[in-house]
Amino acid sequence: MAKRGLDQRIRQEDGAIRMNRGDTLVRDLRKTYGSTFAMGYRSDTRLSKVLKREGYDSLSDYLEKSRSVRTYTAVIHREDPWYVAACPEVGVVSQGKSIEEAIAKLKEATELYLEEFPPPASERSLITTFDVTHA
Repeated sequence: MAKRGLDQRIRQEDGAIRMNRGDTLVRDLRKTYGSTFAMGYRSDTRLSKVLKREGYDSLSDYLEKSRSVRTYTAVIHREDPWYVAACPEVGVVSQGKSIEEAIAKLKEATELYLEEFPPPASERSLITTFDVTHA
């Protein structure tokens, strides 16, 4: 059963807010949800416009979507006795005594880095190889 709060929002039993004030500005929501909230929208944009353009019925649904998993690249090389793993998209590097350990530590380091420095919206990196002639 839904209950209406003092702020006139309807909160379901699962905690999701089903009705929010559509006139709330993105700038105000960024104070609560961080500077990356509604990336690509001006700060004076209304929440109702963001939800409509993105195809969501509620702020809760939009927030759930924004916490999606992104795939990053790990480039690994050996520096005895370590495996060194680097994430070129964000510039994070870590190491481990095995490939698995290096990747696990790189994942942890990348997650910690992204908590402090959220990534800009971007496309996935293209990985390729090339040949060089040398003496």
